[in-house]
Amino acid sequence: TLFPNFSAFIRGASRRQAVCSFYLHPLGCSLRLAHLRTALSTFCTVCFVITLITGVLARLAYKGTNPRKWYKGDGGWELHVASTITEWLCAVAFCVYILTFTEEFRDVKVTHPK
Repeated sequence: TLFPNFSAFIRGASRRQAVCSFYLHPLGCSLRLAHLRTALSTFCTVCFVITLITGVLARLAYKGTNPRKWYKGDGGWELHVASTITEWLCAVAFCVYILTFTEEFRDVKVTHPK
């Protein structure tokens, strides 16, 4: 899943980059954009914690035989759905976070070394 991959980046690099956006104001980005990045980073962190807690609780409540085919009667269904929803919300927020850098990277040119 995306969960392990996002966890390290969301908790560390995205938070630091959001804070750096405030130091880049007014030359690098607007104050509004710095606030947006901080809000997205905080939202991703909250989603990460909720996903972690509900995912573990759902797994503990699961009584089925195949966790890849999780049915309502297997137990922990509501927690499993909550975990999945927050994981996807985190993924979407992270994509929006990455898109906030498009203006800063618009003039970056990559050339083949000679």
